[in-house]
Amino acid sequence: MQVYRKGFIIGLAISALSMQVFAQAMTSWRSSNRDGIYQEKNLLSSWPEKGPELVMTLEDIGGGYSSPAVTGDRIYISGMIDQKGYLFSFDRKGKLLWKTEYGPEWYTAHSGVRGSPTATGNHVYIQSGVGHVICMNASDGKKVWTVDMEKRFGAITPKWGHAETMLLIDNQLICTPGGTKASVAALDPKTGTTRWTTKAGEEQSGYCSPTIVKHGSKPILITMLSASIIGIDPASHKLLWKHPHKTSYGVNPNTPIYSDGNVVYASGYGQGTGMLKLSGDGGKASQVWREPSLDPQMGGTVLLGTDLYGFGHKNKGLHCLDITTGKIKHSLAQKRGGVVISAGGKLYCYNEQGSVFLAQPERKAIRVISSFDIEQGRGPHWAHPVIDNGHLFVRHGAYLMVYDIGG
Repeated sequence: MQVYRKGFIIGLAISALSMQVFAQAMTSWRSSNRDGIYQEKNLLSSWPEKGPELVMTLEDIGGGYSSPAVTGDRIYISGMIDQKGYLFSFDRKGKLLWKTEYGPEWYTAHSGVRGSPTATGNHVYIQSGVGHVICMNASDGKKVWTVDMEKRFGAITPKWGHAETMLLIDNQLICTPGGTKASVAALDPKTGTTRWTTKAGEEQSGYCSPTIVKHGSKPILITMLSASIIGIDPASHKLLWKHPHKTSYGVNPNTPIYSDGNVVYASGYGQGTGMLKLSGDGGKASQVWREPSLDPQMGGTVLLGTDLYGFGHKNKGLHCLDITTGKIKHSLAQKRGGVVISAGGKLYCYNEQGSVFLAQPERKAIRVISSFDIEQGRGPHWAHPVIDNGHLFVRHGAYLMVYDIGG
């Protein structure tokens, strides 16, 4: 199951991640604020010629594209084996603690697991590609409860399955059924009972993982459905605003980013990036600009200052867009798309050709510092990397590689 390399030392001190609005010990999708920026320090400024040291490989975790949920003492990762979904729990040295089958998984187009686990000290939550929400005990992997979103909320399964990493915040587990009865729903994390629902038409889920931001003193839940971006008041559960953003096949998977009263959103298929200006009370959203050239399909974006970075889908390249103007400033040539995250002011990129590279954003260019290729695993290179405690986690198929990038 696991392969060790010399030099693997990861501290076991438990460190809690916190969300921007409500502090709670948990893991989260694309960093603690879901914006792709990891608050890591003392990382390598460059990598050796063959890449940073590979300190551990977890094998036989099943097929899929989910990212690991990494806590102070655990690594949780999901995978599909024989059309069934499994959640694995490892300690930080790679020892398998438990492996639990949680039910059927997505085995048709681009088969494999989708959404990543969300973990707290006591429970781990996952949403399967067929629309089941499952809660397990973090200690032993035993199932606590399961909710079928189709049965409860009339969820309409998207073309490529449900692909959401759910949001656990303020003692609510938020999911996006995209159904006839509910667009967004909040579940009780302990029991799975429904806390509240919000309906925004009958759009399907857009494969997007929601976020909660703080606009002035007001928290706003933001996500994307198959043809729109929406804002919800998580206290009253009221739909605050809905802005159209329709892409081919209803694919809107990139979590929007909040910045200084604005919401920046992006999708592929040539639809590109846009920015909405929120009213003072957050009750309205108006279009500021839209630029089709930066059109990340599912690799997310990162905002550093006023510069937004992301891989294009139809417009190939790693692009830098100035959100004050809505225009592309410069680009780095790329043959295919990819994922971008950031730490320490640098970009960590994993492209669909299987290359991982470290880049320095500069005023007139994106300068590649170091790179290496992922040699293990099969299938598309779509999983979002994770940075934690000086280590870079990269998933490819049934393998999870861990690299030492600490300075």
